[in-house]
Amino acid sequence: MKRTLRHTIGGKRFVFPPWDLLRGRDVFWDSILLTSELEDSMLQHWAPNCGTFSRARERLIPGAVFSPPPLRSDEFPRGIPEVIVSLPAPKRRKLELDTEMADMAASECLKTHLSGRYFSLENPKNSIARELDTWKALEGAEGVFSTEYHACMFEGSRRRKAQVLIHNYPPLERVGKLCDRSGLCSRTGKPHLSWRPRVVGGRVTSFATSEEREYPAGFCDCYASALEDLPEGPFVEIFSGKNALVSASLAKAWEVSLPKADKSLVDEKGEVVEFSETQRGKSVEPVRNGTLCE
Repeated sequence: MKRTLRHTIGGKRFVFPPWDLLRGRDVFWDSILLTSELEDSMLQHWAPNCGTFSRARERLIPGAVFSPPPLRSDEFPRGIPEVIVSLPAPKRRKLELDTEMADMAASECLKTHLSGRYFSLENPKNSIARELDTWKALEGAEGVFSTEYHACMFEGSRRRKAQVLIHNYPPLERVGKLCDRSGLCSRTGKPHLSWRPRVVGGRVTSFATSEEREYPAGFCDCYASALEDLPEGPFVEIFSGKNALVSASLAKAWEVSLPKADKSLVDEKGEVVEFSETQRGKSVEPVRNGTLCE
C-alpha cells in the first residue's frame, strides 16, 4: 500500500536538496536528516561511488610498467584480504567507506521497496558491488528490476559504457537502451571513444572512466520523463555529484526549483575530511576523491 507523504507543497511534487560531499551534505554526519528525507520521499535515487568496485583494474594496460592492482573480486567483494593489509591507512579507509556507502544504498533501497515506495540504484553493469550480499538481496527481491543500458545511447556520451539501473518503478525501464555495435554507435553512427587509460613514462596517470563521472544529459531527461506519472511526493538523490544532473532534470520537468548546494566539503585538491570519522571516535584521515568506473 502506498504511503501518503506529509511533505508536499500545494499538492505538487518537489525535489529535496541532493546529497553529496561536493554539495556540502555528508550522509554520515547528517544521518538523522538523511533518514528523515528518505522516509518522506516517494522516490529516492542512489549512485554510490563505483571507483573501488571497478573491474578496470583486472585488465593489463599496454605500455604500463605498473598497473593498479585489483582491490576487490567476486570472491572478496568487500576487499581482497592480502591487498587490504598492504594499503596505506587513507586508501584502506577509502575502501571501507565505499563498501559502507554501497551497503547503505542497497539496504535503504530494499527498506523503501518493502515500505511500498520507489527507488532506483545506478552503477556499472559489471560493478563488483553487485556481489555484495546487500545488493544480491535487493536484486533478488520480488518486484525489483535490473535494467541495463549503454551510456552512448543517450545524448552527451560517446563511450559504450554498460550500466545498470536497479529499481522498482516499471516506467524506468524506458532507460534500457542498448547499443548493438561495439565499433560504430547505434545512436550516432560514429566510432565510440576509447577506454584506453593515459600512460606516461610507464605509469598510469588517468583512466578514461574518470571522464564518465556524470550522467549524459539524455539519460537524465529520459529518467525524468519516466517519472511523469509518479505519485505526488518528494524526490531525493543521494551521491548526486557536484551538479546533481538527475535532480536538475527532474526539477525542470516538474517545474520546481532545485535547492542550491551548500559549500562543498571537498577542497581544491580533491581532499575531504569525513565528519563521520570524528563522530565515531576515530582518527581523522584525509580521503582523496577518485573515480574508476567501468
